[in-house]
Amino acid sequence: MVMKYFANAVKYSFNNLKYTILFALLPAVFVGYFMQPFCLTNFLGAYPHLVVEGYTSVFNAFFNFGWQNIILTILALLVVVFIMTILFGYIERHMRTGKFSIDDTKQIFNSNILVVGLYSLLIIVLYMVFMIVLSLVLFWAHLLISGANCAPTTFNIVFAYILSITFFLAFFRLLMQIYLSIPETLTTGYSLSSCMREVGDSLGKNTFKVYIAYVLPLVVHFPVLVLTFGHWTQIIVTFVLMMFYIIYYVSLTYVVYFDIYNLPRKDVDTFALLFRRK
Repeated sequence: MVMKYFANAVKYSFNNLKYTILFALLPAVFVGYFMQPFCLTNFLGAYPHLVVEGYTSVFNAFFNFGWQNIILTILALLVVVFIMTILFGYIERHMRTGKFSIDDTKQIFNSNILVVGLYSLLIIVLYMVFMIVLSLVLFWAHLLISGANCAPTTFNIVFAYILSITFFLAFFRLLMQIYLSIPETLTTGYSLSSCMREVGDSLGKNTFKVYIAYVLPLVVHFPVLVLTFGHWTQIIVTFVLMMFYIIYYVSLTYVVYFDIYNLPRKDVDTFALLFRRK
């Protein structure tokens, strides 16, 4: 069943939303207000009316740089990495043992922070590289199709959408491999390259099903954000999407990981055991 992993991850996420939402709330606020995680969709929303005078026109439509934004982005990243480190540990223990306690938070953080932090940095760097390369290609395409000092033609807009979605799909294929390497590294302690190879081999015939589960949220993501107008409306929509993504992608990663390695799951329907003290 193609939707197997998506359905299981959504079920796990919503069954435990009452508790996991507490972990997603803070990083979603920081990311939604301070960061630009969806700069591509912001650009695509503004591009039809953008007069491109030079590459800076495209770059500024993608990114909003400034010392204040950089400092706030770094702060937001630290919050995200902190919460993701704990969330990875809680969900893994929940699925593996069916019970754990908040007393383990310090141990989970100390055990996971280096791996989750390094992988998070890798994802951020790759995302920025993808976006900068895409912005350059879109700028060159604009010069060839629409010309300088002009708004894009209809053909140019369609081309930008198709190219952007293609880039994003390629990025998510790489993101899938990296995300699934996190539990592999936490479990084995092997290097990134070794874990990525091992994950790739273990996915085997399930690769397409897993990939669908990782990219399917984009079906809602792109039209919602592109069609969202207004500064505060975009912040609220980004906040809601980030809350879902933080819970969903960590849940999906372990749903897939436990399945492809045939590991027994002993988790229950809720996170109630999380709040039971030893």
